[in-house]
Amino acid sequence: MLSTISLVIFAISFLITLIGGSTHHFLLLTVSITIASVAWIFFSLSINKNSKHIKKEFRGTPLKIIRMVLLLAGIACALISSIYLRDIPSYIQKDYETLKGVPSKIENVTTSRYEGNGIDIILHGKEFRINDNLKIDHLKDKQSIIQYLPHSEWIISYKVID
Repeated sequence: MLSTISLVIFAISFLITLIGGSTHHFLLLTVSITIASVAWIFFSLSINKNSKHIKKEFRGTPLKIIRMVLLLAGIACALISSIYLRDIPSYIQKDYETLKGVPSKIENVTTSRYEGNGIDIILHGKEFRINDNLKIDHLKDKQSIIQYLPHSEWIISYKVID
């Protein structure tokens, strides 16, 4: 029963994580990825050979190994969410890091990975990916101001000064 509940909670929070990331909502992404990782850890610890999810006699890779792999995936997800969790106080207090200057590198990026498309810029040695509804020509050789969160480097605002 616990494994079913935790799997459902994981699925719902994972979908909310995708929505939070694609709509650029920091708190939604942070809370949902944290809940998803905890639910996944509970799922990995609660699944056993008598579980309703396993219909046939279990053959193949031992269940302990599968549980360990699932647990490690949950722990990895929790470690990722911890980066975002550390930024919650800065986000709530609006205590953002700010960089101002002319970007040393501007590059249009198209990728098939989850990171998504956008424009990579390097400002004072830090690399950021901003959304791609800005034109590269509009960004070149112009002062930029980036406000971001200190641990996750989540961009709060990006402005170009003409």
